Amino acid sequence: MLGANKWLYGIDGLSANLANCANDFYQTVVCIYFKWRDYMSMESEIRMRFGGFWNSLILLFVIIICLRFSSLEFADEPLIKRIFCALHLFLGCIAAGVLLGILKIFLAFSNQTYTRAPASASFVRGLKYGIVAGGLLILIVGILQLPGFLGVFQPMIDGLLAKLTAVFV
Repeated sequence: MLGANKWLYGIDGLSANLANCANDFYQTVVCIYFKWRDYMSMESEIRMRFGGFWNSLILLFVIIICLRFSSLEFADEPLIKRIFCALHLFLGCIAAGVLLGILKIFLAFSNQTYTRAPASASFVRGLKYGIVAGGLLILIVGILQLPGFLGVFQPMIDGLLAKLTAVFV
């Protein structure tokens, strides 16, 4: 069987690793995927997770939320203070992402070895989710606390929040 699939198992020296962990078709597919991912570097993982149009658009949206929050919060302060506040908020989102990435690495140890993603994949996925979650938290706080955070859409959101709170009260 190994000789018939020599081309399949010969990718970057995976034959010994895959021959040991493949019992059925599902495990073979999972092993090929995760063993191939083991050879990706952290830089490749970051390019894969943060590259592309939609991922760049999400990061741009988080940066815009941070800039909008700081410009409304410090409206009477100089421009440099608003920019530093926006940078501080975005770095806070990155710090939340780093903590979530480290947490994902520790939580991945409970999975079976043939289904476990490599540490770089877990860390970068946690980094992406942490940045997006931090941006969403800033968006929620901005909608609830700052008047006119969403501009022309703020009256609609205020009406929705009033109806939502009336349902639960």
